[in-house]
Amino acid sequence: MEYTPENSYRIQNCTIHLCPKEWTKLNKTENPLIRFCDHCQKQVHAIFSEEELLQMAQDQKCVLFVQKKDDEIVRLLGEPRLSDEF
Repeated sequence: MEYTPENSYRIQNCTIHLCPKEWTKLNKTENPLIRFCDHCQKQVHAIFSEEELLQMAQDQKCVLFVQKKDDEIVRLLGEPRLSDEF
């Protein structure tokens, strides 16, 4: 997949390259905070803080990032990367 501004989201010094998959469609695992994607063959980790997001970017792990912003719940599914990697 080619990453463009249309399918990415920037948070602090991290960019999440959005995935078209849905969390509810990913395969469940024994850990309710981890699902498995058959398409890319990777685990996807549910996370809730920017600190976790930065750690997952360093570890090159896919995420479901959930955060409350302006009385709204934002859910972003994708692959985070540190911005200096581009």
